[in-house]
Amino acid sequence: MNAPAPSILVIDDSRPVRSVLRHVLQDVGYAIYEAPGGRAALEVYRHRPIDLMIVDAHMPEWDGVTTLQAFREEFPDADTRIILLTGDPTTLPAGFDSEEAGGLAHRIVAKPFNPSQLVEHVRDELRIRGAPPG
Repeated sequence: MNAPAPSILVIDDSRPVRSVLRHVLQDVGYAIYEAPGGRAALEVYRHRPIDLMIVDAHMPEWDGVTTLQAFREEFPDADTRIILLTGDPTTLPAGFDSEEAGGLAHRIVAKPFNPSQLVEHVRDELRIRGAPPG
């Protein structure tokens, strides 16, 4: 019996970015869910287990930090791995540092990203979590 495909929640206000991520990650066997922002992402998470979240750092309503803080507050014991995407790592939201912000994200990836490198980052994070590689 095969294990279910690892689930990934892509949170980005850009529909084209979500579409690219969905296609790249579905092509290698992951189950993909999408949310255009933090509030919608929490609603998705409440209804299904998620192994990994890919979160845009800069979104209009809730930025990546606000989204991740709300996630950690509502799901403090979640073992979901988190990758933060940013167009410019030097302009992360004020005070964001994966260590200083209480370990909000496990990895930061710059946009534009190389699809094969992103898949490797995802596989690495899922290995750490103990999920099948997809």
